Amino acid sequence: MNKSLLYIAAALVIGLGAGYLLFGGSTASEEPHEHSTGAATDQQWTCSMHPQIMQDEPGDCPICGMDL
Repeated sequence: MNKSLLYIAAALVIGLGAGYLLFGGSTASEEPHEHSTGAATDQQWTCSMHPQIMQDEPGDCPICGMDL
């Protein structure tokens, strides 16, 4: 019983260490990405119920009348 508890504890420590190495760590070395502050000129407006309806400006869906 003591050996199986030791094996479980060792597996837990190894698993946590591997998880930290793969997914954890410092993100300070990554360069921050920038979001554009201007509006996108190629923005499309679509209907939630009819995604095939696409317009360049907001309005109403010609099929169901919902807001785009």
